Amino acid sequence: MLVEMDLCQAIINRSSTRSFSGGELSFAALQEIDKLAMQMPAGVRMVLLDGINGRVGTYGVVSKSTVAIAMVTDGSPRAQFQAGRWGEWAVLTLTALGFGSCWLGATFNSSELAAKAKLGRGENLAAVIVAGCRAEKTTWRDRLMRSVVRSRHRKSFDELFRMEGGEEFRTALEAVRLAPSARNLQPWRAIARKGRVDFYFVDTGRFAMLDMGIAYAHFEIACRQDIERFETADYEPFDGASYLYSATPSAGSKVGM
Repeated sequence: MLVEMDLCQAIINRSSTRSFSGGELSFAALQEIDKLAMQMPAGVRMVLLDGINGRVGTYGVVSKSTVAIAMVTDGSPRAQFQAGRWGEWAVLTLTALGFGSCWLGATFNSSELAAKAKLGRGENLAAVIVAGCRAEKTTWRDRLMRSVVRSRHRKSFDELFRMEGGEEFRTALEAVRLAPSARNLQPWRAIARKGRVDFYFVDTGRFAMLDMGIAYAHFEIACRQDIERFETADYEPFDGASYLYSATPSAGSKVGM
């Protein structure tokens, strides 16, 4: 069974894998994904697709992956957020168990995977996570894609966050900074106050809410406790960003790693 520290370490260890060995996920990994799939909120489905034989990415983006996780939503911003949140829990769970994975937002064969996911009326395929055993060596494909999305070049802490008395959240916000995002655009912004963090987003396009959900998963895992999310009119402006929600620890808990 995974523990909090496994997932906290997974935030640090995680990297996008596009070249796989063709090896299968373990039974334990499949069980963990099934557990997550049963926790999906309304408007979101997590569907494990096997038998794909690497046929997921277009233009040779992915090779020899053995399974994919389809994040299916009703298309609403709330559902997109939850798809990112729960999908990243799956990614970090796989990382903690020693497997590789990668988010795909556009570079996948949508018609084939949509058919496998059996989309219902009003549903869409928000994103796909490919997974499997990592290839022993990093290929030119991985190096090229990492260069294209600039995954090693992240905005500084001070560009993304303002600290106004919320030093207890610094480590959790650093975990947010490490989250993956479409084209590495990092839409998240936050102001940390004593006992609370106000989150904002920059509208980077159709994946912005998905990315915000991914970032939130990092935040709640790094806090290592239950977090309550709420909306309030008591927030300060953050230049170039729109307020999304605020987060605070549940009563009686402590923040920090």
